[in-house]
Amino acid sequence: MAILAASAVAAVLPTGDQRLTRLKYAAIGTPASAAAAHLGRLLAAVKPDDPESTAVVDSALTELAQHVDASKPERTALLRALSLELDIEAKAADRVAQTIATWGASLDGAEDRGADTTGMLAAALLAEISGDGDRARQVYAEVHREEPVHEVTARASGGLGDPNMLVKMLRDHADTLPSGMGKALLLSECAIRYAGLALAQEETSEDATAFATEADACARQAAEISPNLPIAVHLGEIAARARADQSALVEWLRFRREASDDPVERAHDLTREALLMSDGESNAAGSLLEEALRARPGDVGLRDLFERLSGEPPSDRATWREQRANATATELPAEAARLALEAALEYERAGDVEAAARCAKLAESCGDKELAPIAMNRFALSGFGTSELVDALLPEARATEDLGLRLELYERLAELDERGRNDTASGLLFRRSILEEKPGHLRTLRRVASVLMAESREDELEPIAMELAKNLDGGEAVAYAALAARLLQRQNWEQTAEPVKIAYAHQPRAIWAVRQMAAHARAAGDHALAAQCDSELMTRTERGLERATLGLRAAEALRLSGDLVGAQGLLEEAVSLEPRHFMIRLALATVLEELGLDVTDDAGKKRASDAAEHLEAAAYLMQTPSWRAETSYRAAVIYQDVLEDQERARAALERVWEVDASHGDVFERLRKLYVATGARNELAELLERRLGGIEDPNQRVEMEVMRGRALAEVGDAGAAKRALAAALEANPDHADALAAFAELCFTDGDYDGAEQALIRLARHTSDPDQQVAIYFRIGHLYDELLPNQERAEQAYLEILKRRPEDSAAREKLIDLYRRTGQVPRAVEEQNLLVNAAESPEDKCKRTVELAELLEEQGELKKAESTLVVARKSFPKSDLALRALVRFYQGNGQAPAAAVLLDRAVADARRALGTGRFEGFLFETLATAAELRGREDAGASARATVAAIDGYETTIEGVGPKAGDAKLDELLAPEVMSPAFRELLLRTGPMLDAAYPYDLEGVRAQPLTPQQAPLADEVRQIAGSYGMHQINIMVSSTLGPVCIPARSHPPTLVFGQVLAAQPPCQERSFLIHRAMKVLQSNTTVLARTAPIDLWPVVAAYLKVFSPPFSPQGVDAGRFSDAYGRLSRALPQGLGEVGVLAADVIGNIGNRASTLNAAINGWGSRAGLLAVGDPNIALTGIAWAGGNANGPPATGKDRLTWIGRNAEARDIVIFSVSDAYVEARGRSGI
Repeated sequence: MAILAASAVAAVLPTGDQRLTRLKYAAIGTPASAAAAHLGRLLAAVKPDDPESTAVVDSALTELAQHVDASKPERTALLRALSLELDIEAKAADRVAQTIATWGASLDGAEDRGADTTGMLAAALLAEISGDGDRARQVYAEVHREEPVHEVTARASGGLGDPNMLVKMLRDHADTLPSGMGKALLLSECAIRYAGLALAQEETSEDATAFATEADACARQAAEISPNLPIAVHLGEIAARARADQSALVEWLRFRREASDDPVERAHDLTREALLMSDGESNAAGSLLEEALRARPGDVGLRDLFERLSGEPPSDRATWREQRANATATELPAEAARLALEAALEYERAGDVEAAARCAKLAESCGDKELAPIAMNRFALSGFGTSELVDALLPEARATEDLGLRLELYERLAELDERGRNDTASGLLFRRSILEEKPGHLRTLRRVASVLMAESREDELEPIAMELAKNLDGGEAVAYAALAARLLQRQNWEQTAEPVKIAYAHQPRAIWAVRQMAAHARAAGDHALAAQCDSELMTRTERGLERATLGLRAAEALRLSGDLVGAQGLLEEAVSLEPRHFMIRLALATVLEELGLDVTDDAGKKRASDAAEHLEAAAYLMQTPSWRAETSYRAAVIYQDVLEDQERARAALERVWEVDASHGDVFERLRKLYVATGARNELAELLERRLGGIEDPNQRVEMEVMRGRALAEVGDAGAAKRALAAALEANPDHADALAAFAELCFTDGDYDGAEQALIRLARHTSDPDQQVAIYFRIGHLYDELLPNQERAEQAYLEILKRRPEDSAAREKLIDLYRRTGQVPRAVEEQNLLVNAAESPEDKCKRTVELAELLEEQGELKKAESTLVVARKSFPKSDLALRALVRFYQGNGQAPAAAVLLDRAVADARRALGTGRFEGFLFETLATAAELRGREDAGASARATVAAIDGYETTIEGVGPKAGDAKLDELLAPEVMSPAFRELLLRTGPMLDAAYPYDLEGVRAQPLTPQQAPLADEVRQIAGSYGMHQINIMVSSTLGPVCIPARSHPPTLVFGQVLAAQPPCQERSFLIHRAMKVLQSNTTVLARTAPIDLWPVVAAYLKVFSPPFSPQGVDAGRFSDAYGRLSRALPQGLGEVGVLAADVIGNIGNRASTLNAAINGWGSRAGLLAVGDPNIALTGIAWAGGNANGPPATGKDRLTWIGRNAEARDIVIFSVSDAYVEARGRSGI
């Protein structure tokens, strides 16, 4: 190896002088010296990289080698070194390796094996350095075969990049070694290398398995050679764990345990082996751990593991812990406390409570203040250490100010007394102390209740049960509430209301709680709650009778609470369950009566019919005569008074009559029924039966009079006269009999008999009012039936003698005078009427009548002056106007009549034009139209007068003809001049484009299929206005209105309220009103606020007439409007400036009224279509947001019309000539 190192150093030395210096030591003078000198000169002259120089030098070296003295090895070595150096410098690697390989041979041919081996190693090393790995491996293998004892050659042979070869070489080398530490270490290394090769392969491959097997074999062989060597055993253990080979791992652990003398290590291996045991080998694991514990008896963790893995718990679990706790109490108090507590637990499980208490006390002495006191308290409850614990807790409970802590301590003390000392009385005292401070303490309440129940102390139990019921939920609360109720019921039932209320509040409700709650609700007057309880009980049973009875009780409670509809539903269900329960039918009839028996609607009529039928059914089911009579009578009253079913009423009344003839007014009702139906026989029988039961003479007379009247009413005049004659025979001065006889004579045409009866009756009557009535009959008799003017006059004078202010009698007297030609006397009597008249209307009427008498008398001047005075005195009365006009017309003064009418009409129109709004003005116009013979104008005016007063009218409209645009010259308001109308029509969609209607803002949606009738109606009307395509929308945010949203395209928006209504005239009016706005292209102006109208109109006009400078307009609003309209200006309008100039000249300051004027224009069209002003006024009220319409009648209605501009305009227009002409053009 030293020669190899020297050769390697020479190969890298520099060339030149240094190398020649080394040759100076060669022998001089001998052939060898000469050869050496010759070689030196050649070397001095040699040129690098020159092949010729190299060849010359080689020749010189050969010569030198021939002359070297073989006896001097150092010279031979020098020669070899020089050759080697030159070969290295020439990079002749093969010659260098050959030289080194033969370096071990001596000059004389003798062989030195060590030197030869060294040379071969040097040659292999040089081959490896030069990159010839195959040669190096070959040389190393050859050396190892010749000398296998050398580990270096094995490692060098296998270290040339092939780990498999290396490990095999090392394994083979290990096999050649004798048994000992070296072989064990080399086998350990082989095991490591085999394990690495196994990991490098895929886990499931055969090579990986083979390598792992070799690794395990090497490790096992190394461990057997040197058992104390830990590496091999560790390697085997790791390999077994990697393979998850539990059996192999256990073997390795046992091998190491058996080879070890250290008890700790043996214990560790025992523990490891025990942990590897399966669950079914717990006994074996326990045995191993037990053996490990003998090596480390104080190891707590090992002990715990032993106990967990043992098949059965060890018998010394508690004693071992107690001993350890005592042993470590001083050094490790926390650990000792833990062990002591575990020992206490084990003792307690084993039933040794005394030992458990001892260990708990030991734990507390070691400083445990959490679990130890709990354990001691538990053991004290079993009687061990109870007194000591009570003595410790009692002062603490008395001293603490924390309520929660004090209650907890009292509770512990109570439990200690009850369980530890078995002293229930003392424990109860502690619990009462708790309840004194906290009455709702549940645990204490439960315990006290249990004790009191066990000892049958019921008097003390009730408040405890009540508190428990208040503080608990669910079934417990209900149970305690029931207990409290039963205990309280012994004293007073009313006191059970509170526990019942508690039980009732919990779901599901107990039946007893519902029943009791119903009873208490009735007692307290809470009928709604009682009904709820009875209804719930009704759902809890399946028995028909029970359900019906409960339904009756619930319905009665609902009726008392005011829920009649709910009561009706329950009673109807009860009737269906139990039809023969007459109380249910009675109750149902009562409820139906209280709901109302108004036969004007179908529901009320049905209720009346049902009530009567239920009463009849109840009467049929009853056994008590008085009840049957009363119930049948109620049914009869409904049939007769409400349903007007005389036949069924008669049947019911007859049943009452059979049971009790004196019941109420059953006789009178039956009498009237018999009279009304002409049932003579039944009536006679009824009267005979009633008369037969009367014994008092006066009553018999009264009955005869009644009998006579009844017979007269049924047409049996003869029998009636006989009955009345019998009554007068018994009492000739009986006023009722005389009156009835006179009336019968009048009816029968026996005026003489009537005269005699009335005269007798007048003599025997002292009451002035009755005398007046009798003399009226006498006057009528003599005035018309038995003509006798003197007696008639005397009768009327008798009336006026008793009642001078009786105008009716005086009027009769005046008529008598007029018929008999006594006009002057009639005038005198009429003057008395004029003077007696108090109201202006009455005085005007009497004055006009006086003028008629004067005219009849021939005093025309007086008559005219009287009428003129009346006209002046009563200018608001159309009666005076009508009488004066007719006077003129009847006496050849037609021009005067015309002048009078013209003046009256002009005054009325002037008053209306100035804003004066009074009803008489419309009366005047109506009267004038009628007097002129203009029937339609008069009818229209009369309809307006009736509408103002709130009365219904029947006047026809023109219908769709109102949509004719030619009528606009009559319908359009003055501000909407022809030029303005033409300008609006020409500009088309300009205004709609500038000010579009926000349909989304009102949530407008198309009509639904169910609203198709409305769509048909709208399209039919729209066609008459020239709009054959129209969009119809509906909005849920609007009221009963119809809004003309856009003219281009025509769009209407209905409020949901109006759209949902059935077809009606008011809706048609609103549609016509909107259509006129759409037709005139004024939708934007109709909905613009007055404050914005002038800026919009001014900007609109300025767009078409730029020189126009509006005055008094808001600059900001005007600028915005002008911008909008300029951008929306349509193309190709043509010359519209002239129209705009005309509008500018005429509009003046009326722009702010355009919206009212345009809507009024639409209302005029609507009025023309429907005709009835009442409908128009209602439609205008709806359009203004008043869904209830205008006031019905009276002053409020007139005031509303006067204050509503559109309503005022429509009523004034309805009496105008333009309106009448429009109706005339439309064919009316």
